[in-house]
Amino acid sequence: MKTVNNPFNVKSSEGRFKSARANLLIVVVLTAINLVLAFFPDGMYFMFSAYLPYVLMVWGLMFCGLYPAEVLNELGIANPMPKPVFAVFAGAAVLILLIYLFAWIFSKKNRVGWLIAALVCFVIDTVILIIIGFDPGRVFGSVINIVFHIWVIVSLILGIVAHFKLKKAAKKAAADKAAEKSSEKPSAPETVDGSFPAWSGEAGAVLPEENVSGGAPAEAVDWKKRAESANSPVLRFADEDVKSRVFLETVVLGHTVTYRRAGKVNELVIDGKVYDETVPAFIETAHTLTARVDGHVFEAGFDGVSSSFIDVDGENVERKLRVF
Repeated sequence: MKTVNNPFNVKSSEGRFKSARANLLIVVVLTAINLVLAFFPDGMYFMFSAYLPYVLMVWGLMFCGLYPAEVLNELGIANPMPKPVFAVFAGAAVLILLIYLFAWIFSKKNRVGWLIAALVCFVIDTVILIIIGFDPGRVFGSVINIVFHIWVIVSLILGIVAHFKLKKAAKKAAADKAAEKSSEKPSAPETVDGSFPAWSGEAGAVLPEENVSGGAPAEAVDWKKRAESANSPVLRFADEDVKSRVFLETVVLGHTVTYRRAGKVNELVIDGKVYDETVPAFIETAHTLTARVDGHVFEAGFDGVSSSFIDVDGENVERKLRVF
């Protein structure tokens, strides 16, 4: 029985990814507004935004003596820093804001690594909010702000998970389509007199040659098995001169299998030949490089958590902790 993907699941995953990006855009816009509001010492502040950029801007204005004198006296700032130091605080605040902005822009084309970078930054932002931003005098407001931060974190996590589900579903659909295409029965060969002989044998096999030329029968060919046993195309020979880092290397089934990063490209190298590659994002995410050689499927990659791996025919043969 053929399995049919549930279209509602696909739509739901697409919606979660878009929702994560939309929430990230709201964070960017409100954080930018807060950076402007920081120049007005009336305490106005929009939630659903990044906390650290706003705090850095306020600290710069406060410690560099850029607020009115009465405000500085109330805050106990008697000896402010030199005014040029404010550029350091403001620059750091704007830099963090740009990280979120770039994450929103570049995640548009399913570059999930940028979304992961935004998630890491916002988790750190939330920890800082809890440690130094919780105001016992405004418990309700502080709790609401933390809840908004958690909402954004959950939204980003759901968006990232949805991306990987969509990617997995797309690979499965492509594999099913390829398998279905390879299993299609070819047309029966036409005889010399223009008639078509009756079909016999398994699907995917061709008629013996005697039906065409009258000669000795040839062995039937199972095109599906032949397609499955065909080697993957070689992209190029591995460049040994390029600066590279070998994540894993092993010898299995008489083949030397290497998973490495050459320059900025992750490569699956078998017997000195590159069969598959990928360019990692700003923060590397889970990926699998695949090649078929001599009827065996070789896979290598990163599990997205902590380990590099090499699998052969679905069985793990090598795994190593990757710290950095």
